[in-house]
Amino acid sequence: MKSRLQNKETDSLNYIVLLFIIGYLLMDFLPSFETIERYSPQYVYLGLVNIVIGVYCYCNSKIVPQNLISIYKGSTILKVYVTFLFLCGASIITAINASLAVVAFSKLLIVFCMFLNLTILLYNRLELLFKIAFIVGVSILIQSILILYDFSKTLDLSGIKGNSGNINILAASFNIKIPFLILGIIHFSNWKRIMLVLALLLSITIIFLTGSRATFLGLIIQLIVFLVFYCKINTIKKAEFIKIACIVFPVIISFFVSNLIFAKVGDSERYQSVGSRIGQIGLTNNQTDSSAKLRLDFWKNAGEIITENPLLGVGIGNWKIKSLPYEKTLVDDSYISSNAHNDFLELMAETGIVNGLLYLSLFIFIVWISVKKILQSKEKEVQLIALFSLMLLSGYGLDALLNFPLYIPAVQLGFCFLLALTLVNGKEEVTVSESEISVPGIKKVPVAITIISLVCLYFAFSQFKAAQLEYKFKVYQAAYRVNDMLPETGRLLESNDIIANLPTYPSLSFYSEPFVEFAGVSLFYEKKYKEALHYFELAQKLNPYLGNSDWYIQKIAFNNGDIDKAYKYAKIAFYKRPRNKDFYLSALFIANEKKDTLEMLKIHNQFSKYRKIPENWVNTSKALQLSGFSRQKLISFLDEGLVAFPKDSLLLERKSDVLHILRDNYLLKAQQYGKEQKFNMAIIYYEKALNEDPKNEVVIQNIGICYFKLDQYKKAIDYLSKIEDAASLNDGKTEYILGTCYIALQDKTKGCKYLWISKNKNFPASEQLLERFCK
Repeated sequence: MKSRLQNKETDSLNYIVLLFIIGYLLMDFLPSFETIERYSPQYVYLGLVNIVIGVYCYCNSKIVPQNLISIYKGSTILKVYVTFLFLCGASIITAINASLAVVAFSKLLIVFCMFLNLTILLYNRLELLFKIAFIVGVSILIQSILILYDFSKTLDLSGIKGNSGNINILAASFNIKIPFLILGIIHFSNWKRIMLVLALLLSITIIFLTGSRATFLGLIIQLIVFLVFYCKINTIKKAEFIKIACIVFPVIISFFVSNLIFAKVGDSERYQSVGSRIGQIGLTNNQTDSSAKLRLDFWKNAGEIITENPLLGVGIGNWKIKSLPYEKTLVDDSYISSNAHNDFLELMAETGIVNGLLYLSLFIFIVWISVKKILQSKEKEVQLIALFSLMLLSGYGLDALLNFPLYIPAVQLGFCFLLALTLVNGKEEVTVSESEISVPGIKKVPVAITIISLVCLYFAFSQFKAAQLEYKFKVYQAAYRVNDMLPETGRLLESNDIIANLPTYPSLSFYSEPFVEFAGVSLFYEKKYKEALHYFELAQKLNPYLGNSDWYIQKIAFNNGDIDKAYKYAKIAFYKRPRNKDFYLSALFIANEKKDTLEMLKIHNQFSKYRKIPENWVNTSKALQLSGFSRQKLISFLDEGLVAFPKDSLLLERKSDVLHILRDNYLLKAQQYGKEQKFNMAIIYYEKALNEDPKNEVVIQNIGICYFKLDQYKKAIDYLSKIEDAASLNDGKTEYILGTCYIALQDKTKGCKYLWISKNKNFPASEQLLERFCK
């Protein structure tokens, strides 16, 4: 009877564990809640799930391993991880922006609590891992179907983002789940295996369609690790061969299906073929690839920051502000690198070399422990779970080398499984009598998890509200820029709304803009310039590197008529971010107000050094022209652009306009004299215009008409006969005047000839003269 009750209790606890795991997985289906990015609501959600699990474990201590404390104390993995977290927390002291550091550290602690919860839930319940694998398979199958359905409606490959908000993050979040699918395919049979194979086929197809090279490489390494070690621990018979085939064939089919889709709708180098994208993986041999080169530049910047701050770094989460001076010549406009695209380098830059190496050692320990269990354990289940952990590490580790999974919740769930399974795999339950069980001791961990999660939930929720504010502001700003005015109805966001909701944690937005700057911008749109200046000055103290506040200060100064101040701040903004097009155009505009052509050329050269595009010569030449730059110098300046872009239509048109500046001035004067019936004076200026543009058929025609008006028919014929076959003048007017001139000179033969040509071209006045002179 007791055994049945125990079994029933065990089954009940197992169901609870699976429900909690499902709770974590539901994170993938959360909506954005109108935030600027998808992570902030996910961290709030994870914090809540951690609290629920912590409270349950406190209230139901039977789910907690009796020897939990001793397990933690004996774990090298946990000691390294805790030391790593301690040093991350210590870096808050030296952080450039403490609010960013606190928020980033709270995210790490939420993940840490998730890891502790998983160790509690999975300890001595590793048989549940196969059911978890099946649940993950169901989850990823649903996601895949939804994503492919949306894709089928648009056929837009760049829109394959799922619920992640980013195509590369989607690929990484799928890739971290591939080991679960492989584990399930090996374990299950019949319809469950078929379903998991389908999930594998669809998920890998989506990974291929994202064109994410880092994920491709991670997937390849995971498959190699699986094949090598699975064949090592198993004798390959028919049953094992079928399992391997169920994994390999979906990958092959996905490869060909993806290439077929690329052939149908691929429209760029990224979406050309899976093979070509894999071929671009080699960074050292791919210097022409802009994204690869930019990643290398970020790593170089990380190296410089590490050299300057080797001990405690610049503060956890502070890369997004410290990196700005280093990347101002790398990134266009106000975009930033929120991450270094290498977690190890970023952690060294933020928390010091020692801590970055400590984090790296965590992976080395896991590899050592997992390989040792695969090769030395006599238990198949232990070997298989160790192989599963090694696959997780392969995918996650490669992503950490090339991207930034440290702050991606969906990928961090896989990281927590990796740590938890490494910790509990192969551990045997220690039987402890009820008299020896210390319930308060067992409850310490759930209490700690709950308290830490509650504190972190405050910061996670604060960032969630900040992300919502940022989203609303970006929508508001976009609407203003499109319409050049605030919406007349349904105003999206007023300065009062922003000021009332300014967050303390974090003080900077996702794109490193101080939130107080949002208040300044909104006040600027509302023409409350004095109040706006106050917030822009606060913003400059929080982040002096972006130049946005300086740019708005110059606009305020210009609107107030203070050209000197406007000029000063326009230049400050531009030289802070010399790849920002708005800053470049504003600096040119204000330099024109000051007639400072030397500064215009300096601004042009600086901007073109980093963003060499034909429009630069067009924009700068217009500013130079307004400032009195000579025509000859303008032509020489434009010729420099044409050396780089000899066939650019905008540049060619602009040069033509410059060449004809005097011509157009002469034409205006000639036309004015023509209106006043002063044809002799009109001819003088038409002749001057013709000297500037000798092949201009309209000018030639106008000179002929003026001589015609003066009854100087032979001179009129001399000019008009030059253009009688002009393709641009096919309305019959030239032939009509020629015909009239010849008739006036008593040459009816030629006169009628031209009048008939004019009539055939439907010139209305020709028919009357034909009736009179040519019957």
